Amino acid sequence: MLLLTDQRALGFLTLALAPILMVASVWFWVDLNEELADLPSTKALPLTVRIWRWALSALSVLSLTLTFQALPCFKVSALKDCQAWIEAPKGLHLVYERVFAYLFGGQWTEPVAAFMGYLALLAYAVGILQWLLIKLPKQGRVAGGF
Repeated sequence: MLLLTDQRALGFLTLALAPILMVASVWFWVDLNEELADLPSTKALPLTVRIWRWALSALSVLSLTLTFQALPCFKVSALKDCQAWIEAPKGLHLVYERVFAYLFGGQWTEPVAAFMGYLALLAYAVGILQWLLIKLPKQGRVAGGF
């Protein structure tokens, strides 16, 4: 959302990848799958989790079908035709602007929002790479037993 605020093309790519990552994490959540396998399917928790998974999956498929229409916006030259995709992030930006000005007395501009979006994306990428390349091969999947 922060990258779309300043009409950054990378925001449209992350807009397409987010639902895929959400559905993959919900369906391949091993701890949750093990707990659901141990409980009878008539209990409230397994039923609720299954409804939640299928609802999120359906919403993600809908989101992906709509997002594929926005992939041409990845080209900087096509941003003029993508104003409908930028409308919601602009509204959120106005809320952030007011809150930021009230709390810190500073200015929350679109370039600052884009910088924070890039910073968050970088932190997410570093975290995922650290987990994939260092922690997962050393320890394997760590589950439960906090």
